Amino acid sequence: EKQATPLEFLGKYIYATKKIEAALNVKRLNALPYLAYAKQLPIDVKAFTFDSILINSDYSLLKKQLALSTKANISNAYLAKDQLLLSGAAAILEASVTMDLQKANITGYDITLRNIKAEFQAPQLPAKTFIHDAKLTIRPQGLKIEAAKARLLDTIINCSGTLEDFANPTYTFVLSSYFPLTKAQDIAALYVPGINSFTFDGSAQGEITITKQKDKDHFEFSGSLKLSDASLALKNQSFEADAINGLIHFTNNTIEWNGLALYAFNNTLSSNASISNLAAPLIDIEVASDTIALNSEFAYLTTGT
Repeated sequence: EKQATPLEFLGKYIYATKKIEAALNVKRLNALPYLAYAKQLPIDVKAFTFDSILINSDYSLLKKQLALSTKANISNAYLAKDQLLLSGAAAILEASVTMDLQKANITGYDITLRNIKAEFQAPQLPAKTFIHDAKLTIRPQGLKIEAAKARLLDTIINCSGTLEDFANPTYTFVLSSYFPLTKAQDIAALYVPGINSFTFDGSAQGEITITKQKDKDHFEFSGSLKLSDASLALKNQSFEADAINGLIHFTNNTIEWNGLALYAFNNTLSSNASISNLAAPLIDIEVASDTIALNSEFAYLTTGT
């Protein structure tokens, strides 16, 4: 059953330049049937509803070109790109678009979405991510995420980042959060071979930078963890450490720290360490205290999780 869409329209025709200028105010609109001109958009739009929309347009009869500027409230948006899905999205939209109506394509666009709320799914994540607030800017060259706050596995995460070249993307995203180490291990286990050879407890303030270069299927990451009263145990090894406080730096395949304070071997210790080749770790540890001094280097091969 067809439904009427309430709208207000005001327009004028300029004879000297053969242009039509118009303003359109729509109360509620299902935008999906009108996206035939959006063939060049880098995402698949599965659903898109405007709760209210104000459109200013400038149409050239001679060049058959249309320029639009829009302000709108969006709800019920479902957007997909490869295996990425943004669903149930709501936001405030500000956009400008130019179209060649003869060729039925978009020749340029600049889209900003504010106050975004949505659910996000990606194969790189262990569960749905619930976006509470975000700003997203989309242009033909790429996209930019600012001031985003999301919830993943009951942990609040701050996010920012950029993506360039939708066809062969290069991207950098920065995530930061205060979180329980058990939750961090659930996520890290997807990317860090051998991480489940350890058990963790406590909390940390963390930041991670995720990057992907052109023509590469994999991504790389680096970051840091500021530990607060954490604990660590090495599975299949008689080693445990408690009251761990300090800063740890890591990459895809390395972990390092300097001046890390901990309690182990019945002593309060200070430690420096370098761990590489996490799939079969090579561990170089220096430990010192008032009553014990150790300098050991050893390697072991993990046999499972």
